[in-house]
Amino acid sequence: MLRITVLILFSLLLSNCGGSLPSPPAVSNLTEEARAKDVATIKQKIESIAERADHGLEEAWICGRNARVLKTGYAGVSPKGKAEFAIAYEKMLESTKENLAQDVNSYIPYSTRAKFAHEFWIKSDSRQSFDKENKKKKIQWIYESLLDASELFWRAYEQVHPEQVNSAAVLAHYKEQDMVFNYMEDEKTPGSFSGEYVKWAESEEDKSDK
Repeated sequence: MLRITVLILFSLLLSNCGGSLPSPPAVSNLTEEARAKDVATIKQKIESIAERADHGLEEAWICGRNARVLKTGYAGVSPKGKAEFAIAYEKMLESTKENLAQDVNSYIPYSTRAKFAHEFWIKSDSRQSFDKENKKKKIQWIYESLLDASELFWRAYEQVHPEQVNSAAVLAHYKEQDMVFNYMEDEKTPGSFSGEYVKWAESEEDKSDK
C-alpha cells in the first residue's frame, strides 16, 4: 500500500545520511493490476494471521507490550471480516497522506478513525452482531478493531515485503498504535473511553441507540 511504502521510503532517506539515495521500494512502481494482486496477497496473509491469533494468545501484540485481548463481539468477526476492515482502514489512512515517519502532525485524530470504523461496521456483514452490543461495547468494539486492524495489516505487510521494513518504519508504526491506544486527537491531546462515551451520547447517531 502506498502509505506504508512512502513511510518506509522516507525512513530510508533519513537513514542514508549523505550517501546515494536508495531506489524507491518496488511496491511504489507497481501497475494497478499488480497493486491489486499485492493487496489481495496482503489480505490473504491478514486472514491467516487473524485465524492463528483468534485461536491463541498473542503477547506483546500492540507496541510490543500489550497482549491481544478482545472483549466485544469483534472477537467473533471472521478472519475474512477482520481482513476486510484492515484493508479498508489502511486505504482510508492512505487517502489522508498520514506519514508519522516524516511528520507527527500528519496523525489522523482518533475521532476520525472511530467515525470511519463505526460507519464500516454498521454496513458490514457483522452489523447484526455490532447492533446487538450496548453503547459501551460498541465503543470498545470500535477501539479494539482499530488497534487490531492496524496490527494485522502491519504484520501481514512485514511478511509479504520483509525487504521494505526497517527500524525507523517500525518505530513510526509503534508511535501510531500508541496514539490510537490512548484515544489521541493529536500528539498533545489524549482521550479516554469515558470521553468517547460522552461524545457518543451527545451524537445524533445515539438517539436510537441503547
